Amino acid sequence: MERLSVAAAALLLGGGLASCVRGNWQSARDQTPVRAGVVAGFEPGVTTLGDCLGALGAPLFVWEVDASSYGIAFGWNEAQDWGLNVSVPVARGFSASVDYADTNLDLEGLVLFFDAGDRLLRVQRGRLSDLVPDRQRPAALPDQLGADEGSD
Repeated sequence: MERLSVAAAALLLGGGLASCVRGNWQSARDQTPVRAGVVAGFEPGVTTLGDCLGALGAPLFVWEVDASSYGIAFGWNEAQDWGLNVSVPVARGFSASVDYADTNLDLEGLVLFFDAGDRLLRVQRGRLSDLVPDRQRPAALPDQLGADEGSD
């Protein structure tokens, strides 16, 4: 970061009035953060999946943890980023430029774990990248999965 600041300052001073400096700042909000008071009422072993979905809405991710449990994740993001671009002409038709951007895009979130009976096991808060395992494409569905639906 310090080298980048020195390089940007050198380009600004070296280029004089002929250089171009641009900056930007933007803010974006995705999803609504889950209020801590809502989750405080969730009780492991008592609260059901239906209770949680009724209070929180649809999750972003659902995955099987093991044969007897699964997790659902809710995430939100309040990203702010800013950037700086410095361009200095060095020869006719050529210029040198330096770009810097600082963006925070990791989702903050809440993960709820349930047993096979849809009862809450535990709640975890933090960055979803730390709480949710790497997503993998699910295995192919068994052929017999939909076969029993029309046989009544």
